Amino acid sequence: MLLIRRGLDASAWPARFVSPSIFIPLKGLAEDESGSLAKAFARGQLKAVRAIRFDGPPDASCWYDGGDWWLSTKEA
Repeated sequence: MLLIRRGLDASAWPARFVSPSIFIPLKGLAEDESGSLAKAFARGQLKAVRAIRFDGPPDASCWYDGGDWWLSTKEA
């Protein structure tokens, strides 16, 4: 589970993984066809995530690219 705290800066908010989770796909719901989220979880390093970012393209701190948002290992 990802804990996100809305910050004063709209471009990045502090975020931390606080516990493992299991996801059950729902029938008819669009899935991550590329498997990129599953690959990010398989790489591990959940504790390295420090922020969810909405500003520009992902940089070298990107842990997972969600398209118009990304998880970063850099502090918000």
